[in-house]
Amino acid sequence: MAILKGGPNGPYSGKVGSVIGSNWRDIDYIKGLTLVKKRKPSEAQIIQRQRFPDLTTFLYQVQDALNKGWDKKKKTRGTITNEAISYNSRYALHPGCGGIIFSRIKLSDGALPKPSDARVQRLSPDSVRISWNPEVRSFSSSPEDEATIVIFCPKKWLPLVLVGQYLRRDAQAEISSSAIGEEEICHAYIFFTSPRGISSPTFYMKVCAKTESENEIEKFG
Repeated sequence: MAILKGGPNGPYSGKVGSVIGSNWRDIDYIKGLTLVKKRKPSEAQIIQRQRFPDLTTFLYQVQDALNKGWDKKKKTRGTITNEAISYNSRYALHPGCGGIIFSRIKLSDGALPKPSDARVQRLSPDSVRISWNPEVRSFSSSPEDEATIVIFCPKKWLPLVLVGQYLRRDAQAEISSSAIGEEEICHAYIFFTSPRGISSPTFYMKVCAKTESENEIEKFG
């Protein structure tokens, strides 16, 4: 909306195209008309809108991880969580069914090297081991870099978030929790943050539904 000062022909009044002129308390003004969308959303758009709250809920549940790993220098507007929602809704939602693509979830970013050598192994129905290379391979890395680990099992829908409980030099983390679903494929994420507050990009790992011994029996039996 804008205030309009009268010209030689008086103030602008009425509707022209998408603009309307009017008067309120002796103030002449113009404003644009609200755009009304008459086209109905497609089935894919409806499904995606229905799934969007799932992504939002998940990201709010892992706010501690986002606050630790999101690159604050790149934050342009709003809160870190809102920026994470904006990014992940763009890149981590399936364009067709609207489901979450867990392998594309981004929880962190930064100049620290991504821990692409990390591995996850299910030890029991409710426990896993996550291991990584403790060697320092860049000037920005340190044995004191803190690991942030997130484990998410869709059936439980209760993310397990571990911030700063393990360091790079520890080389592994054995985690037991009721949040880890039995006989279910889960999703694990890890990133590191240096003592200076610089984080790495997020590395994703799929947690198999079976323990290693059960996989061996199935493979060689």
